Amino acid sequence: MNFKEETIKAIGNRAIEEYRIRAIRCDTSEPDLIFEGKHNTIPWVDMDKRTNGLVSNYDNGYGSDNWGGWITFTDGTWISRVTYDGSEWWDNKSKPSLSNGILDSIGEFGSVDNVEIIRDER
Repeated sequence: MNFKEETIKAIGNRAIEEYRIRAIRCDTSEPDLIFEGKHNTIPWVDMDKRTNGLVSNYDNGYGSDNWGGWITFTDGTWISRVTYDGSEWWDNKSKPSLSNGILDSIGEFGSVDNVEIIRDER
């Protein structure tokens, strides 16, 4: 899998505000690398060189995690790296809001069976 192509697809046409991307180097004694910055300045060439080609070719399937982090956008949304059972991908996030109702709370609090919501309507 190509991490750069995967990330550019997840970014779409949104403008980057800030990013923190972590290259997880679990197969070596070298420390993980964290790339941070603002705006559309992700240093793809330097990242690929410093990670020994992990940007252009990594295994996003089952096994060790390779990438972590998040990217925020000027429209208030962001993406964050998610892993499950060794698989990894970018997950789109948006700012939660009380106006969106109980569905915003499912991930935060678990099940919504048998829930009473107390709202301050002031």
